[in-house]
Amino acid sequence: MIVSGINGGDNAGSDWMFSGTVGAARVAAFVGIPAIAVSGLDDDIRGAVDAAVAWVVRLAESQLVRSLAPGEYLTVSLPRVAPAQIRGVRVTDRAPLRIGPQLEVAQDGVSWSVAGLSELGLEIPSDSDEAALAAGYIAVVPMQVGDVDLQRLAEWRRLGTSLPEWSVP
Repeated sequence: MIVSGINGGDNAGSDWMFSGTVGAARVAAFVGIPAIAVSGLDDDIRGAVDAAVAWVVRLAESQLVRSLAPGEYLTVSLPRVAPAQIRGVRVTDRAPLRIGPQLEVAQDGVSWSVAGLSELGLEIPSDSDEAALAAGYIAVVPMQVGDVDLQRLAEWRRLGTSLPEWSVP
């Protein structure tokens, strides 16, 4: 079992893609080791570390975690509140990416650059990790290593390839 973290960074929403904590758990799952990535801890809050460690140990020993198959792992996001204020634990989905790049197109109309970030105007789904955290719950998201879009792969295989043939100029 690998427990990556506990640290103060976020794993919620799209932040998981940029998390070293999640990366370590994902690599462990990739080689068949059950793993949990834990983030969100505010270690300035009295008792937060001890409470989080005790709960993560119970989670790691639970049947749910023991039943993880190779390639599966969990991300855990802790709300930044006093331990007594945590309302419970929720199994959630990921909140969608809600901030995207603000693109700046050059005068030539061909090149562009990222000029900052902007809100995409999406709401936080009520069953998401970000909603659970905002309500004071620990958010647990079951994850898997594979990034292949299996639905699209099956569709393209069924339809046959329409990709351009390779040729050397």
